[in-house]
Amino acid sequence: MFAVGGIYTVIRSKAPAAVDVLGNKYCLIGIYNDLQCKTEVEMMEPEDPAMKGAVQALRDSGVEVWTNVFNIADYNFQDE
Repeated sequence: MFAVGGIYTVIRSKAPAAVDVLGNKYCLIGIYNDLQCKTEVEMMEPEDPAMKGAVQALRDSGVEVWTNVFNIADYNFQDE
């Protein structure tokens, strides 16, 4: 069992600064927590061709992959 919240809170607080520096080249890989994802992220497929290819390669090899962006008030990651 793991604590709900913890890492998501840290990521949510640090993501805007990382995106300011890295733009749309910012990517996190980690566990999927359905409960947190329902409130913390917006599920969407990547638009970047390299990321699309990487995600598809993982899926083709049998890895379950979810792609999303964090819902952070007043920050639009898609415009990066």
